[in-house]
Amino acid sequence: MSDDDLMPFQNDPFVTALRAPAQEHELAGEDAALELFRSTGRAARRRRALKRASVGGASVVLGLALTGGVAAAYTTDALPDPVQDVVHSALDPLPIPAPPSAHVRHQRRLAAAIERHRERLASPAPRRPSAAPIPRPRRTPATAVVSPPRSSAHPQTTASASPTAAPAKPSLSAAVSRRVVAVHGQVLLSGRLTRGTEGVPGRVVYAAELVAGQSTWRRVASGQTGSDGSVALTIPPLTTNVRLRLVTAQGVVSAQRQVAVVPKLTTTGARSGGDRIVTVSADGGR
Repeated sequence: MSDDDLMPFQNDPFVTALRAPAQEHELAGEDAALELFRSTGRAARRRRALKRASVGGASVVLGLALTGGVAAAYTTDALPDPVQDVVHSALDPLPIPAPPSAHVRHQRRLAAAIERHRERLASPAPRRPSAAPIPRPRRTPATAVVSPPRSSAHPQTTASASPTAAPAKPSLSAAVSRRVVAVHGQVLLSGRLTRGTEGVPGRVVYAAELVAGQSTWRRVASGQTGSDGSVALTIPPLTTNVRLRLVTAQGVVSAQRQVAVVPKLTTTGARSGGDRIVTVSADGGR
């Protein structure tokens, strides 16, 4: 078997790749590579190395010298990973520099990328040049023409525009004369309608009552605020516990005031034979 007989390796991935038609980018620089190869005498050294190598290794090295594109890929470690590993395995036993394996090539590239990243982090960020201040044009003072003052019987006043503050919302207070009354007793419900610190006069105010155990308010008295915004209303006689409050016609409502009613108990006694009957009645209670 001669050195050029590649039949035993026809199924080898690298031999299959070498026998495939050359791509256009693989033929780039072919003439320059051949001229350099002839001028430096690499062909003689490669033949001597092939004599000492196995048939498979010699075929691989001979195939690498066929095209300028493969030679450039060999020197720059740009071969695909499977072909790179085949070339590394074939040339590693020879007394010539062998390309690294695909794994070693990836480790070198990763280390180089990490080093470049560290250098970028260590280098200070470039400062942006500050914009130069734009000189302002100087104004030439113009000659002012002073007109004589006009005499007017009515001096003009310039109204200064000032923001008007929003008016304060009105509020209504409430108080009762007594918190506890006897049944059929009356209380006085008084209060004051104000806006801010000023009283609001001439407003209609109602007294509302909510009987204990019910949920509907009813009006029981009405009146009008005085000059200082105050009002006092008499509540009709009470027969049960209630809640009271003041309400204006505009919907201003005061706080609720509770009044408790004390019922009146009456007892009567009578005899029926040997028994004594006592009857108890409650006015304003159960």
